[in-house]
Amino acid sequence: MISFHQIYQQYVDQIYRFAFCLCGDEMEANDLTSETFVRLWTHLGSVQTETVKGYLFSITNNLFLQSRRSAHRRQEMPNNLPDLTPGPERMVQGKHSLATVIAAMKLLPEIDRAALVLRAYEHLSYREIAQCLNTSVSAARVKVHRSRLKLLEILEKENPTHAN
Repeated sequence: MISFHQIYQQYVDQIYRFAFCLCGDEMEANDLTSETFVRLWTHLGSVQTETVKGYLFSITNNLFLQSRRSAHRRQEMPNNLPDLTPGPERMVQGKHSLATVIAAMKLLPEIDRAALVLRAYEHLSYREIAQCLNTSVSAARVKVHRSRLKLLEILEKENPTHAN
């Protein structure tokens, strides 16, 4: 059986990236990641090694959704935070592009955003996405497809000169 430490080392970056894409906040993503692995630790004996990745993404998604249900305690992150990191123009452009995509993703419903991130960034199969989101495989495919189209539409509205 694989140890908790091995699981943590193998998946911590992916879980953090997924959490960050869902919430758009570093501190909240760290909290979601930590809580995900605490939950894994407490249920380690009941998790099969071949389903660990999907299980972790499912926990992270559920924790995110729970946090949104109690969102009245949190404030919205401003869209125009200044970039204080000095660096070349390319770095600035990359950060701007990332911020634009994250802001556009925030406009998607949470379940659509989760489906898109699980497919595009975490490379989960549609079956694994369906399991994480507690839906059918065909519904997961449709969610990913429609989320991609909606995200493209949002980004084209933001910057029509870069369409396609």
